[in-house]
Amino acid sequence: TADTTVQITKDQTLFARWQNVDTPYDLYIGGTQVKKSIAADVFGDGKVSYDPNTNTLTLHNYTYSGSGTVLGTTRSALLYEGKEDSLTIVLKGTNKIECVADEYNVYGIRVPYAECLTIKGDGSLEVSSSRTSATKNGAGYGIRVGGTYSNGKGTLVIKSGTVIARGSDMKSVGGDKSGYNDTRSYGVSVYGLVVSGGSLTAIGGDVTYTTCTATSSGKYYAHDGYSYGILCDSVGEMIVNGGTVTATAGNVTINKNQSSYSNANSYGIYGYLTVHGGTVTAICGTASYVGGT
Repeated sequence: TADTTVQITKDQTLFARWQNVDTPYDLYIGGTQVKKSIAADVFGDGKVSYDPNTNTLTLHNYTYSGSGTVLGTTRSALLYEGKEDSLTIVLKGTNKIECVADEYNVYGIRVPYAECLTIKGDGSLEVSSSRTSATKNGAGYGIRVGGTYSNGKGTLVIKSGTVIARGSDMKSVGGDKSGYNDTRSYGVSVYGLVVSGGSLTAIGGDVTYTTCTATSSGKYYAHDGYSYGILCDSVGEMIVNGGTVTATAGNVTINKNQSSYSNANSYGIYGYLTVHGGTVTAICGTASYVGGT
C-alpha cells in the first residue's frame, strides 16, 4: 500500500507492465455506452462514430428502436451525461431513434447537464419516445436539453439538416389518492432554442386520463395534462434566425374529472420567442374535460 515500507538488502530487478484502460465516455446510444475502443465505429457497421476530442457524434443511416439506457426512473435512446462540454450531432443519410419503455419518463434524446446540443449536417433525424404503460404521472419527450439540476443550462441549436422530434402519446389511469397527478408529452423541451437553418418539426403526443381518482369521501384530486410541440423554460428564449420551425401539440383529454384544480393544456409553442428570419408555425390541439365538472 502507499504506507508500506519495504527494506531491500540486495539488488532487485523490477518489471513494469502497462495496462490498456478502455476509457468510458459520458455517451450512451442504443443501450450501449461509448468507450474508447469502439468510438470510431460504435456498432461495427459504419453507422455511428464518436470523436471525443470535438465531442461530436456522427450518425449515418442509423436506426434504433428499444428501451435504451436507464437513469433513475427514466430511459433514453440517446443519453449524454457530460456536465461541461456541449455535444454535436452530425447527420448523414436517414436516421431514426426511438425509445420504447414503461418508465416514469421516456426520452428519445436526453442531454441533462451540458450547455448545448447542436445538430447539423445534410441528413435527417427522426427521434421519438413511446411509453408503453398507463400510470398516474410521467412524461414522454422527443428531445430534452437541460434538466432539474442544469442551473438553467440546456440550449438546442439547429444549424442544418432535417429534425423531427416526437413526444409519446401518454395515457394515465388517474393515479392514487395521494393528491396531485401530472402527465405530459413534449416534442422538444429546452432551456433555450436557436434555429439558424434546416428544419425542426416538434410534435407533442396526445395526453389522456382514462379516469380520475376520488377519495373515500368522494372528493377528487387535481389531474393535470399537458402537450407541447416546443416548451422553452421561463429562464430561456427561443431565437429563429433562419430555417423552418413547425411545432404541433397533441390533444389533452381529462375524463371523469371532478376537481376544479385540474388543468388540460395544449400548446404549439410555449415560451419567449424571437423571430429574425425563417418560418415559424405553431399549432395547438384540443384541451377538454369529459364527463365531469
